[in-house]
Amino acid sequence: MNRTSQTPHIKHVFVYGTLKSTQCRAKSWPCRPISIASAWTLGTLYDLGSYPALDDGDGMVLGEVWELHETDMARTLQVLDAIEGTNQPHEPDLYERRILPVHFLDANRTVDAYAYFYCQKDELTPERRILPYLERGGKRFACWPST
Repeated sequence: MNRTSQTPHIKHVFVYGTLKSTQCRAKSWPCRPISIASAWTLGTLYDLGSYPALDDGDGMVLGEVWELHETDMARTLQVLDAIEGTNQPHEPDLYERRILPVHFLDANRTVDAYAYFYCQKDELTPERRILPYLERGGKRFACWPST
């Protein structure tokens, strides 16, 4: 995706690390959300110390889905891209912004949302993988922070 790439009608962002409402970058969001809900998606989660990394996989990763006004999405993605090291001029991507299905934890609802996947694959070693440990509704999820 290029710097201005945005898919019309997507107004959700899935976060699983420092941008969650209880984490250190929660105040970095440039726009107030319509709602924030617990949600999960398929993938593999890694602990890189002060932040996590999401990669493709078939595990269940727990996080939050932020719903924003459609008019706030361009500004939000611009700010989040800068935080995540995505689409920055003359810099290699640390994360890649993608669209994926996200499932609400407490509702039978799925939405398409933007999420950030880690690009430095050589850092995603087996010993850094967060194994599913948190159980909710009979399902086991990987979650960060894991302690």
